[in-house]
Parts: sequence; C-alpha cells; structure tokens
Amino acid sequence: MEHALASKPHQGRWHIVLGVALALFASFATWLASGDALFCGDIGVKYVQMQALASGQRAIENPVRELDPEGELFPLKAPFVIQSEGRFYSVYLNPYVWFGSLAYRWGGPTLCRALTLACALGAVGATYLLARRLRLDPRAALGAAALLLFATPFWLYGCCFWEHAPATLLSTAAFALLCAQSSARRVLLAGACFGLAATLRPEALLMPCALALAIALRRSEQRFRAPALLLLSSAATALLVLLLAQGELFLAHAQQYLFPHLQQEQGGRGNFATPGRWSIARGLLGGSLGSAPGKIPEVLVLALLIVSALVALLAMARSELARKAQLFLVPLALLLASVSLVTAILEPNVYLRGLLVSCPLVLLALPALPSFVRSRGAALVDRDTSALTFFFFCAAAIALAPNDGGTAWGPRFLLPAFPLLACLCCATRERAELAPGPSRPVIPRLVAALAIVLGLAVQLVGMRNVAAVRTQKSELLSTLAARTEPWVLTSWSFLPQAAALPWTRGEKRIGVLDSPAALQRSVEALYRRGVASFLYVNVESGTAAMRRFGPYVETEPRTVRTHLFDVRVSTFRLDQSWR
Repeated sequence: MEHALASKPHQGRWHIVLGVALALFASFATWLASGDALFCGDIGVKYVQMQALASGQRAIENPVRELDPEGELFPLKAPFVIQSEGRFYSVYLNPYVWFGSLAYRWGGPTLCRALTLACALGAVGATYLLARRLRLDPRAALGAAALLLFATPFWLYGCCFWEHAPATLLSTAAFALLCAQSSARRVLLAGACFGLAATLRPEALLMPCALALAIALRRSEQRFRAPALLLLSSAATALLVLLLAQGELFLAHAQQYLFPHLQQEQGGRGNFATPGRWSIARGLLGGSLGSAPGKIPEVLVLALLIVSALVALLAMARSELARKAQLFLVPLALLLASVSLVTAILEPNVYLRGLLVSCPLVLLALPALPSFVRSRGAALVDRDTSALTFFFFCAAAIALAPNDGGTAWGPRFLLPAFPLLACLCCATRERAELAPGPSRPVIPRLVAALAIVLGLAVQLVGMRNVAAVRTQKSELLSTLAARTEPWVLTSWSFLPQAAALPWTRGEKRIGVLDSPAALQRSVEALYRRGVASFLYVNVESGTAAMRRFGPYVETEPRTVRTHLFDVRVSTFRLDQSWR
C-alpha cells in the first residue's frame, strides 16, 4: 500500500509530461491544417464531396459546365470519381465524409480538421486503455500512447481531414473491448466497431480476420470459437449496411479503387499505374518516394528484413550463443534502420512509405512474437494474440494493398495496427525482464532506447517535410489567388485537388485538359463567351518566352515549386491586335 501511494506522484508527473506533449502536438496540427494548403490530393477530393453533400446533393457540380456540357473537362478524373448518367460522384462516399459534411456545413474546413484531431487524440486514449487491459503498468501504458503519436507516422493523419484517424480509433476501441472479460455484448460491439472502421478504410476489414485467425491458432477451448465467429459476423453485418446504403457506388468503388490489379488481369486499363506485387510490398515495407538521390537502396532494406528476423528469433532463444549473437545483430539492425533518417535529412522531398524505415519501433515488436503456446484465460484477446494479429494484419495488408500509398508519410494502409505496435513495444521490456540471464535485460533496454530515439527523429524529419509541402502549396495557392481570373485551365490533373478549397468557395473554376484538342475547344469557348483573360497551369517550367493560344497571348508567367513538380502559372489575355 505504501509503495502504491508513493508511486502516485511519480505517475502524475508522467501524465503532466504527456499532457504537455499532446498540447504541443495539437498546436502543430492546428498550424499545419490552417489555410487552404492540403498535404495530399485525396483530402481535396473529400472537401469537394463534403461541399456537395452540405448543399444537399450527392453529385459533384461541374464548375466548367458552361464551357463543357459533356463533362470532358471535369476537374476530377478516375479513380477519384465515378461517372453515372452524366453526373460525377466521389469514390469517398463513406460514413466519415457524410458526417464530415455536417461539420463542413456548421463550421467549414476548420471544424472538419478539429473533428479528425479529436479522433486522433481519441485513438491515443484508446491505446492507453488497450495497454492497461493488456496488463501493462500505468507508466508503460502512457509510454504506449506517447509512442503511437510521436514515434510512428500516425501523427500526420490526425492533422488533416482523412478517415485514417477515426478508423484507427474504432479498431483500437474494438481491441480494448475484447481484452476485458469476454461477453456476447462486448463481442458484438467490438465487431460493430471493426465493421464501421472497414466502411471508413477498406484495409481495416483485415483486422478482425487477422484477429480471428490468431484466436484460432492460440485458443483451443470450444468456448472461444463462438465469440470468434460472432465477431466476424458482426463486422460483416456492419459492412453490409454500407453496401445496402450505397449500392452501385460502393461496388464501383470496390471495382475501381480496391481491385485495380484484377482489372488489369482481365484486360482493362485499371485506374492506377500500379507496379507489381513485389514493388508494392517493397514500398510498404521499406520504399521511399523522392527525387534522386533520395531513394533508399533496396539491398539495405532486404538486409534489414533479414537481420530483424534473426533478432526476433534470437530474442526468444535462451542460449548463451543467442545472447552473444544479439550483441552483434541488434546494433546492425538499428544501423540499417538509421538509413531512413539519414536519407530523409539529406533529401527534404522524400516521403518514406515503408514500415521499417518510417517506423523503426517495429524492431521492438519483433521479439514479441509469441511462442504459439495455447493459453488459458477469460479474455478473448491477450498480448500474444495481439502480437499474432499485428503480424497477420501487416502481412495481409501489404499483400493486398492496391498501391504503395502514394505521396504519404509512412505506410498508411498499416495504420490500424500501429496502436498494437506501440503496446507490443512496451510489453517487450517486461518480457525481457522475466527472461533468464543477468545480462539479458541490458540489450533490450539499449535497443529500446535507440529505436525510440530513432523513431522520434524520423517523425521530426517527417514533420519538417510535411511543413515544407504545406509552404510550397501555400505559395501555389497564393499565386492563384493573386490573379483575379476565375477561369483556370490546366494539364496538371492534381491542381483541382490542391486547389480544392478555392474551388468549393467558387473563387476558381478549374477545367482539366487531357488533349491539345480539348485545349483548343476550351479556348474557343472562352473567346465566344467574351472572356478577356484566363489562367493556364501546367508542369512545364520551360522558357519564359511568350506563347499564344488562339487569340490569347501569355503574360506574367511564374514557376512555383510544388511537391515534386515545377508548376508554371500563366495569365493569357486577349491580343487586341489579333484578327
């Protein structure tokens, strides 16, 4: 009792430290989300869809329909929209976008961002609850919550309106429910949480499947079979609700966005220039996106995989040889992982998407691999079941992902597993303390300290990179805003997503050109309407020499570095001498 009372002030100090850290993160997130600059184009599509829903319609209005009644110049292209009976619908018609449209109606983009930030902080709180129910002490549980937010790529997805944060919150809450005493009510509620998470992020559907497989491998008792089946059926029912509510749109989303490889195998074009299966797996495990020489050599990633696997196996061994091998292999694994940090520092435009290079904490989770011993207990989920679920989910998500995640920070398709990763990292220390041998705890402590410091450093570099992207895109939007012309023609298909908020406010009417013929028709239509000038945006920096489109001549060209492109913004005015 005296020990428990003495530990309360110390525990309170940890709560204060975490509270201050969360306040700093909220301040950074508020700054990063302010203004019109959006980190990723997917977010812009969601804002356009929410604006349509807030005005009472599901279809997105064509801003250049006066020039283009057929919809050829519609700003958003597949796979971001689905065209049906001449109208355009976003593929992101999930419940979070519907709910976000209410926030958009009441408070605009600011309230939408606040909603996502609340979900991210809720996921942090759910991680703490999950860690406690996995029988971690309060200080370790606080550490798990902090690791999720500050040492994994999860932080970015709490700073912008994206459905990753609420899907992670729901998935983590489901795990926390299942770690308590098993009951039909808890299993049903957890299944509903998993199903709702899957309506937000398709990869979240893999989580209850991975969990059911882990339960089947580790639980031999008959009484655990019915809850596992009930969990899957509850998740499937929640997902079926979305299918019934959206019908054709949901099926089209699945066909165009979730299964592009199937389209390609059946002779279709597909909507992504998707690389092969191995390329996707390599990208989600250890790949990066950036201009040369920012690429991480693949041989280092492969070496990191092999060394990490050896470390995981030796961590479960109890021989003197295993302990000596760890002294060599663990520093080597951390040295290889540090390549991500060096690469990110040297190349500001790089976007690390791999699990191993953007989240070195995974090295601490590998020793948590269970021994596959059948366990007994009242709870449906324990630490070893969680560890198996983490690895099963990551393997399935990497194998089935439709692409490598695009210009994102970290493997965003693996985000639902990051709370489990944070808990497993904190549980590794306790498992090491119980292992035999006086020198054994020293190695895990050293590895944990180095991996945590490396993970924090990588995320700080990521924050720097994301802030740089925000600054660049803000400059592009400022350049557009400084020119009063409402009509904007572009050959850069990502401009409408980058300028989504000016579009939704009606400040810019953007049309995307996919051919020289479309450009000619558009210019002729502008001339017939008596438009004196318009903006043209493309990704050719080229020369500053004057150019002409029919009766219009280029003036005031300016090149802006945006993301990975040099974007040229030009004003074209009517040439009064033209006949």
